[in-house]
Amino acid sequence: MSKHADEAPVIDVYARISRAANGDTIKTDYQVEVCSEEVAERGARVGQVFIDPSLSAWKRNVVRPDWDKLMARLESGAADGVIFYDVTRFSRKILEGERLVEAAERGIRVWSLTGEYNLTTADGRRHFREAMVAAAGESDKIAERVAHGKVRRARKGRPAGSARGFGMPGLAPKSAGWEPGDPREMATDEQVAAERAVITECYERILGGESLVKVVRDLNERRVKTVNGNRWKRDGLGKSLTRPVLAGLVMLNGKVVSRLAGIDPVVRQEEWERLCAILAGRPRGRPQGEVHRLTGLMACGRCGHTLHGMPRRQLPPYPDGSVRREYRCRKDSSHFGCGHNVIDAVAAEAIVAEAVKARLGDPRRADRIAARLA
Repeated sequence: MSKHADEAPVIDVYARISRAANGDTIKTDYQVEVCSEEVAERGARVGQVFIDPSLSAWKRNVVRPDWDKLMARLESGAADGVIFYDVTRFSRKILEGERLVEAAERGIRVWSLTGEYNLTTADGRRHFREAMVAAAGESDKIAERVAHGKVRRARKGRPAGSARGFGMPGLAPKSAGWEPGDPREMATDEQVAAERAVITECYERILGGESLVKVVRDLNERRVKTVNGNRWKRDGLGKSLTRPVLAGLVMLNGKVVSRLAGIDPVVRQEEWERLCAILAGRPRGRPQGEVHRLTGLMACGRCGHTLHGMPRRQLPPYPDGSVRREYRCRKDSSHFGCGHNVIDAVAAEAIVAEAVKARLGDPRRADRIAARLA
């Protein structure tokens, strides 16, 4: 909070993509601009600006990094309050609204472009909660429309999702600096034809017995890129080759709903089914026990995310000269753990080994183990 009573309060700005009633997109730059002007007009000063572009505020599994940073600042007292374009830009989840109510008990200010929510009073909290309930209700209606829209699209032979898949016609990758509302170009026929040829080649090689890893390595050596211009990865290529649309199928919730409309299939349905069965039957990743055998099997006691093994070459090696290893709760662009917990790999593997021996050696479980082996 402000250190002195005569200092202007520090108000953080939060922005997220919004759509007006007429369908126009209200971009985050505009939201930040008008909110910053409003802060100045109310005699405060802008603290930090937080933006979560193109991230849903109602889908359960969507992580909004800047929203988390904003709440951390508000809860720690590093900012005196927050301003947003309207309450739906802040959140559409009632639980997240309650988190802000709890933070407001310490006196933080909650502003929107059109007014202020005084969360230190019963009437103010009621007004804010009513706005959050309305935002959540609107989200529920959106979810229903999306679900019904997917069913209608599938029955008409149109797959769900707007992103162009490899080997399929559609929109080209977004250019640098692109924002919702900007124009997009279509992928050329030549590019789509070249990608379909790559898919056919991959099917022939994998159905002929080649491993997915070998195919991925060859594609990257030949500089064959994904639709977004990236290098291929094993999981990415596997998912791309097992898309139902390649066989001309439109599926919803695991069931075939219709045939793809207006687009010729790349492979026959029999080939697609064979390849799906082959990839599903092959073990993923490294064989168990090769390096970090407990990766994905241990969970962080603080946040619950799985621990991942990794070498620590900058640390002194083990007494036998091997590279020191550890299992860590990772927090980066691909992992969403807390990043705090870590355990030495040798120690962890020894503890787990003893626990497994004790459990398997328990006479009370002998009959169950024998039945399972039989």
